[in-house]
Amino acid sequence: MKYTILIILLCAAAFAQDLRSQAGSAIAAHTQAQAALAEAEAQAADALVAARAALAVVRDARVAEQRAGEAARIALDEYVATLKAPVDTRPGEDLDWGVRPKPAPGEYDWIAEAGEIRSTRGLGTVQHFGTAYRLSRTENDEHIIFGVMDAAGAARVGGTWGQGGDNDLTYPGDERASATFVGMTGVASVSLSFGSHHNRAMRTGDVMAFDIGLRGPNDTFAIRANGSSDHVQLDGCWFLHQDPNFDYSQTSYASGLHIDNWGTLVLRNQRWRGETPGSPGLKLREHIYYLKSGRISTLVENCHLYGGNRSGFQKRPDAEGHMLPTDRFMARGNFADGYGTNHEVSDGGALLTVWVSNGGTYIYDNVATNFRYQALVVSGQGPARNFPFLASGNQHDVIYVAGNRFIAGPATERSTVSISSADRVHLWANEFEGKVKLDAEWNFKQQGTLNGLTSIHLDVAPEWDLWKYDPAIDSERRLTPEEVEALLIK
Repeated sequence: MKYTILIILLCAAAFAQDLRSQAGSAIAAHTQAQAALAEAEAQAADALVAARAALAVVRDARVAEQRAGEAARIALDEYVATLKAPVDTRPGEDLDWGVRPKPAPGEYDWIAEAGEIRSTRGLGTVQHFGTAYRLSRTENDEHIIFGVMDAAGAARVGGTWGQGGDNDLTYPGDERASATFVGMTGVASVSLSFGSHHNRAMRTGDVMAFDIGLRGPNDTFAIRANGSSDHVQLDGCWFLHQDPNFDYSQTSYASGLHIDNWGTLVLRNQRWRGETPGSPGLKLREHIYYLKSGRISTLVENCHLYGGNRSGFQKRPDAEGHMLPTDRFMARGNFADGYGTNHEVSDGGALLTVWVSNGGTYIYDNVATNFRYQALVVSGQGPARNFPFLASGNQHDVIYVAGNRFIAGPATERSTVSISSADRVHLWANEFEGKVKLDAEWNFKQQGTLNGLTSIHLDVAPEWDLWKYDPAIDSERRLTPEEVEALLIK
């Protein structure tokens, strides 16, 4: 019995020892679990802090983005409001367009009459303009003025045709030759050349002609001036054929003035007449004025644009199409009736044509009626023509059109007005009859980009037949009344 109890006590003690051992292991496991939990909680807390910091960065970024977006929207709204603001006055009219006054008779250095050129300064009488010019230059005169009484000879201002020949107005050491020719009677004329000719370089400073017939040479153009000129002004002049006995009912030169690379160009008071006042003028195969890249400003004002069979004037880049014009351009107060109708062949073209511009284009107070082709075209030309583009992708910066009267007639074959590829277009009160296109479609020549922003500065919709090219239908269509209303700047 005693042994039995002893065995039981030993077993109980062993069992208790085992329980104590198990309890110790459980306590140790619990301690480890608590430590792991504490570490996990610490890591979770760190992760939560990091997550909250990341969320704060994202939130701040979103706030900054929203603020930037709001600022951008405000800036855009302000910019659009500026663009759409009413313009009370016609821009450009207060700018200096380089117009110089006609010299008074007392300022003439030489008088050309009856085949002779007589000095008013006691330098004698000579036979040629070049000789007279060099005599004046020996006296340190810088700009020589010739008064012309009748049909005078040739005057080539600057250049190397004859290396200082009788008709070349050159002088050793001249940087840029300058001369003015003034008609003193209704039959005065001169065969005037300047710039370059047949790849022979000519340098000219200021070349001006007032109230005188400009007699063309045996060439494609009445005047070819492709060199570099500082200032050119043809004021009150008219183009004549080289032969005084020419039949003016026949077509003669391709163009009147063909000029490139000028500083300031002033074409004013152009007349369309022949050898005597009131007689018909030249019939030109193409353009009256073929105007390429200028540098400062170009003014075509109060000219009788008639006799051509493409454009009255065409303003475009240089011959190679690489030079982007930087001159501002104004056509103001010019007039023509029936332009292109006195030719049998239809060559196409607009009376007023501007292909590329980057200094502002101002079309004010011109009158054209019953024109054969179009009155006004402002457009671009496609990449195949190699014409330069502005950074915007258009070929014009800003166009201003006001006070014009363009009336289509029975002879009109195309739209009256077409304006496209411009960053900004401003239209005021104009009288337009016939189709008016605010964007032009692609064709074999024109760059059919849409205008950036067009504004009509009127309180009520004008009575114009407004059309546009619509890319959605790849065709032109008439503007809806709502679309016209949206263009108004009241």
